[in-house]
Amino acid sequence: MIKNKNRKDRFNSENSNAYDELINIIIPGYQISHELAQYLLEDSLQNSSKILIAGCGTGKEIIDFSKNNLHWQFLGFDPSEKMLQMAKEKLQINNCLERARLIRGVIDDVIETEFDAATAILILQFLHSNEEIQRFITSISTKLKPEAPLILVYMEGSKETNEYSVLNSAWMTQQFRTRSDDQVVIDEFKRRDEEIKFIAQELIESYLDKAGFSKPIKFYQAYLLTGLIAFKKRINIGTCGG
Repeated sequence: MIKNKNRKDRFNSENSNAYDELINIIIPGYQISHELAQYLLEDSLQNSSKILIAGCGTGKEIIDFSKNNLHWQFLGFDPSEKMLQMAKEKLQINNCLERARLIRGVIDDVIETEFDAATAILILQFLHSNEEIQRFITSISTKLKPEAPLILVYMEGSKETNEYSVLNSAWMTQQFRTRSDDQVVIDEFKRRDEEIKFIAQELIESYLDKAGFSKPIKFYQAYLLTGLIAFKKRINIGTCGG
């Protein structure tokens, strides 16, 4: 089973409103990544669709995606009870709670299948081994219909490469210029490098292929953050002639 207690413990000890505010500051292009994901889904799905939201947090994706798609239904899961409570409150305020079901847990706790699409935005970095990432993506695949899209936004890179060094340095500079406390930024980057899983592009492509997805298409990049869309392959069952 896929378990991840780190995210649950951390978010249970933090204020969820502060998390929503902070992530928009820390993640370059955080809002636009969600908007681009939404347009990709709108271009791929029918009016009536059921979408699986991995790590739904405080409900941002459900709220954003539901505004212009009144016939979409959502199932979101997250291991943090506090985040889910905040999500429920925000969904109620935005008049979309009746179209969403929230589950406290991980992907293995989702019983339903036949989803028309799934998203996993800034989730993979909390899975600290290659095997766990592969199991997670494969489990998502088992919940989807054939040809259903999967949206991934994740931390991409290999720390030993020049590309990582250049982009990481620019990201830190951007944070210094846009925030008031340099020491907070330094501490955050140190903690991120110790705790966060960065994944090389070729590994992600391999995980997706093994899980039955098409070659991914990149739709977003901001420093070391990457957004991909991939579609679950349709399995063609041949017939035997006489």
